Amino acid sequence: MEPNLNIYNIAIRYVIMALFTGVGAGLTSFDGFINTLGYVFMVIGVVVFLMSVLAYDPTKGDNKEAMKQSEQDFIEQ
Repeated sequence: MEPNLNIYNIAIRYVIMALFTGVGAGLTSFDGFINTLGYVFMVIGVVVFLMSVLAYDPTKGDNKEAMKQSEQDFIEQ
């Protein structure tokens, strides 16, 4: 697993993580459904934190050979 994020993408993910965990922590002080929603926000924040620490986004294609091969196939057509 190679890192596929640059420094700007990592910084954006840190900001998103701070927003999600901050809002989530604030929502946990309420009762009922909003409390549960706060925990969900914090879990999302942890996932974004892991993406930023590992510098890896699973939604981006990391199979570079397949990308090169598909590009070559497109050129040949």
